[in-house]
Amino acid sequence: MQRWFTLFALFLTLPALAQDADLDGFDDDIDNCPAFSNQNQADEDNDGVGDACDNCLNTENSNQVDADADGYGDECDNCVYTSNDQEDYDYDGFGNDCDWCYYTPSDTNADIDEDGLGDECDNCPVDENPDQLDQNGNGMGAACDPYDDVDEDGKWTCSQVSEAPPLGGLATLFLLIATRRRR
Repeated sequence: MQRWFTLFALFLTLPALAQDADLDGFDDDIDNCPAFSNQNQADEDNDGVGDACDNCLNTENSNQVDADADGYGDECDNCVYTSNDQEDYDYDGFGNDCDWCYYTPSDTNADIDEDGLGDECDNCPVDENPDQLDQNGNGMGAACDPYDDVDEDGKWTCSQVSEAPPLGGLATLFLLIATRRRR
């Protein structure tokens, strides 16, 4: 009989323990972090979620959504759909793992031509050119530079001649001299 009485007494105390699952002294219904012990109930960003379990300590995000499951809430995650360590070399707010130009700051992080390089660091942002080839070294990619030797033979083809750069002053002078000598 005594055994049953002890079990019954233990059963009666279980609901009291269950009301404070993390045993921090705050009942779960008022605990701002019921699954993690946080005796001081600190909530730096005042979003109702205790700092011990808040995935954005300095940003209000009471819903705690973390789409990429990297431990950083979407409200403060610099790569919402890519799990990452939050490194951001160029400090533009886009994490290196999802930043198309992680050494060049960008306001939009856009890649219009979808070649894997952001428009801010792409030498030909509207024409796909993942190799960033630039034969004449003018900073414009061969894919969109009318003055590049696109067939890489060292010569301008007929189609390239029509798009060739205009002759400079010295070249024009030599051309005039050569033409006059023939006459």
